[in-house]
Amino acid sequence: MGSNLRVFFLSKGHFVRHGYRLCRASNLTNEEGINIRLNVVIGSISGGQMKGSDSAPRGSASQLISKRISDLGDWRGEMLGKIRKAIKEADPDVTEEWKWMGTPVWSHNGLICTGEAYKSVVKITFAKGASLKDPSGLFNASLEGNARRAIDIHEGEEVDERAFKDLIRAAVALNVSGSNKKKLSVGKLQ
Repeated sequence: MGSNLRVFFLSKGHFVRHGYRLCRASNLTNEEGINIRLNVVIGSISGGQMKGSDSAPRGSASQLISKRISDLGDWRGEMLGKIRKAIKEADPDVTEEWKWMGTPVWSHNGLICTGEAYKSVVKITFAKGASLKDPSGLFNASLEGNARRAIDIHEGEEVDERAFKDLIRAAVALNVSGSNKKKLSVGKLQ
């Protein structure tokens, strides 16, 4: 027989901290022309060995975000905690999600913003920030794009909480108005 054929299919958004999550594939043909049907493989690879799904983060999105804040253990965790609290106060109906390689995400009728902690900055990225008025000038990063805007917060800096909450409320209003327009336009077609 020929050499072993190893094929791993990686699904977008299924990268986990300790490896890659494997996903479903369909018909494959190996070097000898033999058809192979691979249905679902659950697990991840780390160091070339397959691990069970235990390597994937577990818990609700809120629990995972709390753990991330706690694990940071420095000014970044403290800042991300303050940001999270302000988001929840500005929009009590916000949904917390855990996406894209472990990124905290806040949504309400669509994505509001993400919160990421890097070595020297906490970055809050608003998905539709370019469409939001920012009279207080909080947006200081990703200013050149057509959609996103971000707030980079460095150690020792503070964010104007009132202005930040206003941005959150404006992002929610934009999401809600956008989804209402879609519903209305669909209703007109019927």
